[in-house]
Amino acid sequence: MLENVLQKIIRLFRPDRQLQMKLCAVLLLAVLISILGKYLKAQDRTLVKVRAEKDLVLQIPAMEKKINEMKYEALRKARSLQKAEALRNLSPDKQIAEIERVLEGTSYRDGVYQAVIDGEVYSTGSEIGDFTITAINMESITLENKDTREIERLKFPDNGFEEAIRQVK
Repeated sequence: MLENVLQKIIRLFRPDRQLQMKLCAVLLLAVLISILGKYLKAQDRTLVKVRAEKDLVLQIPAMEKKINEMKYEALRKARSLQKAEALRNLSPDKQIAEIERVLEGTSYRDGVYQAVIDGEVYSTGSEIGDFTITAINMESITLENKDTREIERLKFPDNGFEEAIRQVK
């Protein structure tokens, strides 16, 4: 049946050579448009991939920063654990002496006192060696031995701050 229809169409346009040329040109143009459409779709897919890769590349500095922060935090925790383990190996008296040696200061923020000891920040309830911090204020920290329940109060070193305030007045 399809062949009959095609033969009739061919007979219809056979006598007119100019019409045949126009039909061939239209057919050729339709094929070219179809090829161009497929090419443009492929280009669009490639463009989407390139944009996704570009977005990923732009995230690399932030990812590297996050990785470095995580590495730093892991190293800090490892050092803190090593210090705590070394402290536990000392007798309680020597632990107190070591904590007192590295006692640096205190801070008060959002209603909470925190002590800075050997570069680490501790809050009430934090453990240092065999001791638990039971209280922190601007002048001292109070430690309780977990085993003997003995209480020790350590004063922060004088950093000359109060003297500087008196001189300003």
